Parts: sequence; structure tokens; C-alpha cells
Amino acid sequence: MSHLTQILYYLPEDMDDSKQLNCFIILKEANKITLKDVRDSFPLPGDYHFRFQYVYQGQKCWLDLSNEKCSLPNVQGFIVIKALRKSWITSAPQPRSSG
Repeated sequence: MSHLTQILYYLPEDMDDSKQLNCFIILKEANKITLKDVRDSFPLPGDYHFRFQYVYQGQKCWLDLSNEKCSLPNVQGFIVIKALRKSWITSAPQPRSSG
């Protein structure tokens, strides 16, 4: 049986309210979802920088990640994202150099 994880997000520059979050689903357990999974499943077109909410010593903080393969922090089983739009156009994957 597949696990469903709700990914909650908002875009401050679109005047989204951080208290009324948008949502999409990824068919994985929360502790197995990676930044790549979020990039591949994000429901809006464009190129985004994602910040992930986590709790450190009882305080909510935002974490910027660059490793596409690392697991994401979750808050009570939800992944919470502050998405910052870099471009309305999705950037093409960069070819890997062979050398």
C-alpha cells in the first residue's frame, strides 16, 4: 500500500497567506521524500527555490537545501514549503560534462 504525504506550500510573492497553505500529494512516506521529488511534482510551472520548515529547539525555522537526494524535514508528518519563484519558465536540465 502506498503512503500519501501532503506537501503544504505558499508563495509569498503571490500574496499567499502562510496560514492558508496550498497542497499537493506525493506518493511516498514523508521521511523518504527528496528535493528532487518536490521539484518533479510541484504543481506550478516555473523555476523555484524551495525553503523547508523545520523545528529547532521549539522554534519554527526555514532550511535551504541544495542536495537533490537528501530527505526533507517534516513537521508532524507534513512537509511545509515556502516557494520562491525564480522564473515563470522551467529551466532545462543541464547536461553533465564527461570529464
